Amino acid sequence: MAVAGQRAVYNSIHSFGNQLLLLGNKSLHVISIRFWAERIDSLIRECRYEDALKLSMDFYEERGKAVLGLRGTREVRQKLVKEKVIETLEKFVDAIIDGTIFVNMQEALPIVIDHCLDLEQTELLFDRLWNGLNEGKATFLESIQTAILEGRLTQVPPEVMQRLVSYQEVDNRWIEME
Repeated sequence: MAVAGQRAVYNSIHSFGNQLLLLGNKSLHVISIRFWAERIDSLIRECRYEDALKLSMDFYEERGKAVLGLRGTREVRQKLVKEKVIETLEKFVDAIIDGTIFVNMQEALPIVIDHCLDLEQTELLFDRLWNGLNEGKATFLESIQTAILEGRLTQVPPEVMQRLVSYQEVDNRWIEME
């Protein structure tokens, strides 16, 4: 300990693995950077699904900062991150359906739908989300209508399309669907 004390320089910074050591005059601070998957899992544990999806998509599109523990070729990294994004989406969809968290459907459903379409997860979108929704089907229909009009969604199950047409008929918005 005496040798360490002789070599210590106060007000210094040193990195060690995924830790940053800050030595001050009266204290030592250790700051750790989490691995990329731990950062996403931490947000999920706090029920911050939108933030978890945003962060994971940043990793997927290689815009993430301080990405620790994600190695390999670009294809390997994207495959790993895509699996994590899909896992996060599934947890978010389950939380929406179960009602375990309070979500604003007007904000949450478009986010989930956009991510499902970006990752080509239409089975999650229609089989789990659509079939599991009790409330928010109107918001769901409005969101997929936007995706259809933009050309991002070209195949819609017949049941959902029938509901969308009925929804448009009630509001007299036929022009948009043509």
